[in-house]
Amino acid sequence: MSLAPLVVFYVTAGAAGLLSGTAAIVLRKGSYRHAVAGQVFVVAIRAIEQELSSPLGQGILQLRDGSSVDGSRDRKAVRVLKIC
Repeated sequence: MSLAPLVVFYVTAGAAGLLSGTAAIVLRKGSYRHAVAGQVFVVAIRAIEQELSSPLGQGILQLRDGSSVDGSRDRKAVRVLKIC
């Protein structure tokens, strides 16, 4: 399976989050544009969070030595990787 579509998804959602977050900070609070920028920011961050919490996202976060990005270890994954 190619990871290219996921990379495009993360880069796009991350860029949308950075740009809309910056816009929400810069724009005057209470304005229509500030509200729209805030909503776009929330949607972008939630999309990334939902993808990372999916089984596919968890597989991507699993490192080759069996440890996860959060520091936990999965013994089954370690056994599988030692066989390979």
